[in-house]
Amino acid sequence: MAKTRDIDQNIIKALKAIATPILIKDNVRVIFSEKGRYESRFEHIAQKRHHLKVSDIELIGPILKQPIVTSKSGKKDHSKCFFGKRKGRPKTPYLKIVVDFRDEKLGKIVTVYPAKRLEG
Repeated sequence: MAKTRDIDQNIIKALKAIATPILIKDNVRVIFSEKGRYESRFEHIAQKRHHLKVSDIELIGPILKQPIVTSKSGKKDHSKCFFGKRKGRPKTPYLKIVVDFRDEKLGKIVTVYPAKRLEG
């Protein structure tokens, strides 16, 4: 039996509203990866289990341009994690954005989710 995933349509609308590509330092462009394994990248990010808000999605561009901390991903050699502060005072105060940099001048956003602490 196939898994059913709860997807927040407001998050998908906010993701589609982001102007891409996002230019970060050294003229590196960042876009959303087209496909995940079983779903589109927007559907993956918009899953309700990620506990994201529309205000978090609006922070993706500013966090990529000026992150609090960046670190290499522990799972993939070619991925980098960008951390930024979420608005308000949530239990998970940071937002983690994982970007795949297989190409030096083009990064692809893999996932976005809240984090309790900064890594790196």
